Amino acid sequence: MLYGDAAEKAYLFVHGQCGRKEEGLAFAEIACPAEYQVLAIGTELYSPQDLSVALEPLASIIRKCEKARSKYEPTSVQYRRFHGTIRAMELSRQLIENELGRK
Repeated sequence: MLYGDAAEKAYLFVHGQCGRKEEGLAFAEIACPAEYQVLAIGTELYSPQDLSVALEPLASIIRKCEKARSKYEPTSVQYRRFHGTIRAMELSRQLIENELGRK
């Protein structure tokens, strides 16, 4: 589930076995007013279609973060922050793609 308007900052909320999407919603209600977007995932709760739908928002976040990161020097705090976000989103995308390959 993707919560919030498009934003340059995002949280990845991963809930595991016995988790519920409502947990992600509760977190999003705190994060979204602070101008964050929240992607809540827990692969055992979502159909292949749900997982596929999540791939484009992830790709969008990656593109936006890469564009923003390009404005900074590699040694800057901002660059490193975007780098970490990009890496987290890439890992999320890979996990979803791996899960789709198993279904």
